[in-house]
Amino acid sequence: MNKMDYIKSHIKKSIFIEAPLSKVWQYAANVGNWQDIHEGLKIVKQISGDGGMSSVYKAEYDMFGKMVPVNIEVQQAELFPEEFIMRAAIRVDTFDPKEDSFVRQNYTAKAEEAGTTLNLESIQNIPYIDKHKTFDKEEYLEKRDEVAQQAIERIRLFCEDQQRKRNGTTTKVSFLLHFSVILKRLKK
Repeated sequence: MNKMDYIKSHIKKSIFIEAPLSKVWQYAANVGNWQDIHEGLKIVKQISGDGGMSSVYKAEYDMFGKMVPVNIEVQQAELFPEEFIMRAAIRVDTFDPKEDSFVRQNYTAKAEEAGTTLNLESIQNIPYIDKHKTFDKEEYLEKRDEVAQQAIERIRLFCEDQQRKRNGTTTKVSFLLHFSVILKRLKK
């Protein structure tokens, strides 16, 4: 029998977005948008709640080249005048009762004079079995770091594009963002 190992990681990213806090909240805190934000995630359906706290989504996530079922539960979703907090637990079903398999995805943001500072914190403890001893943990962790950076960049691009549209100043960013979302969906 193959031994199950776990990958543990803790990633923190931050980015400034030239858009108001409410616009960033509308996009980043909506789990239904996460399939456009997070590479490898496909939202299947919302199974309970109104999109806020305690809402649960069934989804699939590309884990080491295999789509696996996951549940996403919103654990905190609060918008304040100057900040927001959005925390979700992404649970991975495993057969190892000794280990909790999860990804904690936390978004926090603070209103600034000319926009919003968005923070992403991702804490991971997921299983893998390396039958052929070919899995490179360091390479995987580097990829996770890159994917987290891409996620907050996608949020920034979307929110700034929406803000420009609101102000009547659209640019190439709108086209590029739209094109990247289309390409991502075609890959699925």
